[in-house]
Amino acid sequence: MSDDFISEFALIMVAGALALAFGRLVRLPSVPVYIIAGIMIGPFTLPGVFISDSSNISLVAEVGLVVLLFYVGVEFGWERIRKVGVRVLIIGIFEIISMIFLGYYAGIIIGLDSASAFVFGSALAFSSSAALVKILGDNKETRTVRGQLIVGILVVEDFAAVVLLASLSGLINHGAQGGFNLGFLTFQLGIFTVGALVFGGLFAPKLLKYMDKSNSMEFVLIGALGVCFGMGLIARESGLSAGAGAFLIGTVLGDTKHREKIVSLISPLRDVFAALFFVSTGMLLNIHEFYGFILPAMVATLVIICGKVIAVSFATYLSGHNGKTSMSIGTGMAQSGEFSLAIGRLGEGSNLLAAPVYPAITASVLLTSVIYIWLN
Repeated sequence: MSDDFISEFALIMVAGALALAFGRLVRLPSVPVYIIAGIMIGPFTLPGVFISDSSNISLVAEVGLVVLLFYVGVEFGWERIRKVGVRVLIIGIFEIISMIFLGYYAGIIIGLDSASAFVFGSALAFSSSAALVKILGDNKETRTVRGQLIVGILVVEDFAAVVLLASLSGLINHGAQGGFNLGFLTFQLGIFTVGALVFGGLFAPKLLKYMDKSNSMEFVLIGALGVCFGMGLIARESGLSAGAGAFLIGTVLGDTKHREKIVSLISPLRDVFAALFFVSTGMLLNIHEFYGFILPAMVATLVIICGKVIAVSFATYLSGHNGKTSMSIGTGMAQSGEFSLAIGRLGEGSNLLAAPVYPAITASVLLTSVIYIWLN
């Protein structure tokens, strides 16, 4: 088992490196080339040639997602979430509700049941913070009006995504056990969130200060990752999502004076685990079921592109910005990513969601990542 895991890990990293080199050559962003690389070496495309068992791949994908969401949380910070302006908050809420509504009814139209359609719509509501923040930084737009508005909306989206991710995770877990109780789930989520914030406010600064006094970058890095996975484990044992737990504690650590140091230390790891997550996500896509998920994938892509551009542009225009700025914000949000995949993965293996939901969402992430280049 361990030998298989090591060989699969090595294969994912080699495939990721080759994919990234190819992406740089043809000027494609990392997310789509990682997913394509995963599809090419996956157990469904060439069964038995590279990998024959997908169980380890799911584990690698989950670990990658936890680190990725932890980094996003640290990057934004809880204080930044609280300081989001009222206008940006309204834009974000309007967009999220609109996208869930559009995605839900699009899912119903293509034949999904109500539960699957709701997860389908929820997954389409959120853009890729990891990708968009990087793109804004590369284009030196972070401090422009466009960049600040997009980052503000992403902050609103990410916090809403964590709440929804934790809620859906609890719903699916309890539903699979036949004991779903919305009130108890809400109580669990509230207790966990308050606990994470209290822990962060009281103990995280002292812990980081103690680690920082050692003048050891290794200590700070391992300590931060220990807090990340520890909180993820607590969240998972509480019936919620490990990724949601990692994100929440990340926002708390992002409020400390050690934020910049944590970000600089985690950044290289973020890139490694992002590669692990997106390559392994592609490996879980069964192209032999192409005709079963291509229609939902095309519908998802259409809803993401058109829905986000229209909803964000409309809400931004109503908030007082001119038409050109509003449209640039709308086109700047039209790419799905890590939260979409995290929500789509929730029903995998639970038999509670329709089969094409996860592969359709994965394919839409790939398609929107490519289309985004021509929109911006």
